[in-house]
Amino acid sequence: MKTLQEKNKDSAGFITTDFLFAFILVISFAVVLFKITLTLSVIEMAQYITFASARNFFAAHISENKQRALAQQKYQSLLDNKEHYFYHFLGPHHRWFSISENPRPGNFSKLYPKASGPLDSSKLFQGVRINFIAQALNFGLPFLGNTTENGQPPTTFVNSYLGREPSSNECQIFNQQRFRKIINLNPAYQRARIQAYISISDNGC
Repeated sequence: MKTLQEKNKDSAGFITTDFLFAFILVISFAVVLFKITLTLSVIEMAQYITFASARNFFAAHISENKQRALAQQKYQSLLDNKEHYFYHFLGPHHRWFSISENPRPGNFSKLYPKASGPLDSSKLFQGVRINFIAQALNFGLPFLGNTTENGQPPTTFVNSYLGREPSSNECQIFNQQRFRKIINLNPAYQRARIQAYISISDNGC
């Protein structure tokens, strides 16, 4: 018959397996929580970059192409500045996160065909849209497996829609069309010397 001391020796190390499993599980959840928290923080950085670029796209200029160029210029200035934390988290050298090399300022109303409201939906969804890739969320965990099925990192879109003010060219075209419609309201208006008419845009259309 075994004594109590002998029974304790036979059970030595029995709890080691449970401890190792619990330890690995806790560490795995800590890693997941850290990467998710970091990812959400970096997404907020990307959100600010799109917002700052969309502000440049919103402001009126000579043409819509110039507005797009200013948005892209602002986008690159935020990412290319090595002294800024945007570069350290979203720069081309980073392996955990990446965003589009070039933004896509424009009108994205076709992506929201069901949008309705008192305003024209075609004017609501104009801004900057970029791709956001989170390689940090593509990893494997002991006992739990991989976070993705196909091995591709999670991707999403980050948008900032502020609208867009009419450009100077668009205002001139609008004023010219308005003048033609005024002339067609009454035949008497057509007696004026149209050659002397000059389309001038004031502060707006």
